[in-house]
Amino acid sequence: MIIEAFNWLGWPLLITGDGPERERLEEIALNNIRFLGHVSDAERTVLMSKAQMVIVAALEDYGLVPIEANASGTPVISYGAGGVLDTQIPGVTGLFFNRQTPDALQNTLLEAAELNWNYHQIREHAITNFTEAAFFKKLDIFLKQVLKQSLTQAIGL
Repeated sequence: MIIEAFNWLGWPLLITGDGPERERLEEIALNNIRFLGHVSDAERTVLMSKAQMVIVAALEDYGLVPIEANASGTPVISYGAGGVLDTQIPGVTGLFFNRQTPDALQNTLLEAAELNWNYHQIREHAITNFTEAAFFKKLDIFLKQVLKQSLTQAIGL
């Protein structure tokens, strides 16, 4: 689906990772699409920080790729279901497409290209909400609330 969309758009696309479908996908990809294969974590971080957008087309229960992209200041174009609904803000940190089709993705990519993304705000959203420190801060607040509620119930208030 992503390759079909980019074949039509003619925009450059970099694809990381390897898998059993790579050879078949390389055969249908036009010259604007490059397959990088396996990249290290450091290389992936650099690629994400330089990317105009990161695309997540799969239905994921949570998924770290959108958060990693946002932490790099990069907007995410994703299928609008699953975990991205909890991590992305439409029009702020990314955009959703509602059908897993090349046409739906193309339309969303064209819309995204017209937006003036605030890369600092995208990064700040990820850092504020999805870092280890943010997780433990939220956990601490939650545990204090539970403890307070338990103590209140125990003393009969």
